[in-house]
Amino acid sequence: MPSAVGRVATDRPGRFAEQLAAHVTVHGGEASWTADDGRGQITLGSGSARLLAEPDSLVIHVTTGDKSPETIARLRTWFDVNLYRCAGGRLPVTWTEES
Repeated sequence: MPSAVGRVATDRPGRFAEQLAAHVTVHGGEASWTADDGRGQITLGSGSARLLAEPDSLVIHVTTGDKSPETIARLRTWFDVNLYRCAGGRLPVTWTEES
């Protein structure tokens, strides 16, 4: 199953994870965020993402059942674009591909 891990350096990872989950929910998607344990889940089409708030970063682990590398690329782009919007352009995501 193709996957990638994104890391966003920020002192407010929970805030941005909550905004992403709310954005998905408002647009009819499935998302959850629990501030108490700093974890969440987002479903986007044929892929999903687990969110984890660490003390100094937001970790995004995206996976898809689709074997197409384009699907992971689309998921990565979705997070890149929406974090850019949430943070006013100051939160780049550093991605690492997994096999």
